[in-house]
Amino acid sequence: MLFNSIKYCIYSKRHLCIVLQEIASNSKRNSHQNSHQLVTLSWIVLAITIWDWRDANAMNDPNDFRKSNLKLWAQLMKEIFPYGIPASATWTDLDSMGSVLTKIGSRPNSNHMFYPTGGGMDLSGASPFNEEPGCLALRTGGERVVEVVKPSALLFESFGSELEWAYFRIECEPMPLSGIYRKDELGNLGREELVLVSPGTYADRNAWDENEYDGEPLPESARLVIRFFGGKPFVIFAKGSIYNMANGQFDAYDARHAKVSAPKFKARIKEAAARG
Repeated sequence: MLFNSIKYCIYSKRHLCIVLQEIASNSKRNSHQNSHQLVTLSWIVLAITIWDWRDANAMNDPNDFRKSNLKLWAQLMKEIFPYGIPASATWTDLDSMGSVLTKIGSRPNSNHMFYPTGGGMDLSGASPFNEEPGCLALRTGGERVVEVVKPSALLFESFGSELEWAYFRIECEPMPLSGIYRKDELGNLGREELVLVSPGTYADRNAWDENEYDGEPLPESARLVIRFFGGKPFVIFAKGSIYNMANGQFDAYDARHAKVSAPKFKARIKEAAARG
């Protein structure tokens, strides 16, 4: 999982803190993996080198990505709404929600999805999660990692012809815990990391880190499943939007969208859009 995470560091410096937290957590549980952690840290150094290269080249015209991304975002909206982009739209059917989310993720580097637990990743697709009825598996990278939610609705909001502030919000319902961990082990995270070894068989995260379950190597079909059981919402904006690119006190990685209701969040974004 750590090596899968490293590639995202190249595109998001903020993701580095997530990787470092994971390394610290793994080190406490698996002290014998020190050599593995050192190799992982060397990859982070490589990622930092790539950041410096990217930043230096971006100085030619720092607005190039933003302009092209917002153009791509507008094109996606037109493809999702071929008969005209509405001010609001709602989907409640699981297959429809999965289809729209997959469309959003069909263009690499087009969007950024913000987690209810803080941080975010680009969405690449979604599909029904057969292990748990009524749930969707969100994909944010490798095919072997899925993030599972139980959505009640997918909302879309836009504010006039300028689509930079247009966003999608996944309203979610709480899910029961898997039973793999004690409640006190999970704290207030609102999520749990499991390994789907085979249909109907979950194991704890250590099985993924060790690539082993019940004394045998994990099968290639095994997947890392991150269950967001807290029932809190996700939001998706254009990757080049002000909402995603703001820093400091305006950095949306603090999961501010999950701390207010859908109507209140819409009101705040509408106000921000009006200020331009």
